[in-house]
Amino acid sequence: MCGVCSSRCPAGISHPQVAMLARRLNGKYIAPKCQHLADRVEEIASGKCEEAIRANMALDDAAIRELYNTREIEK
Repeated sequence: MCGVCSSRCPAGISHPQVAMLARRLNGKYIAPKCQHLADRVEEIASGKCEEAIRANMALDDAAIRELYNTREIEK
């Protein structure tokens, strides 16, 4: 995605743009829908997460780094 290939392409194709288009088309039309993602977006849109978002925004840099470094990572 650095674009170096575009500078050498005799057809003048912007390969990073083509790759981005392919990723977007795959996500919209080919990849299966993720129900857990749709559910999470709905929770956020309904305001369920506002209190947690405000609490995180009030934290200082060191506290945010600590939360990040000790988070539970899904496998």
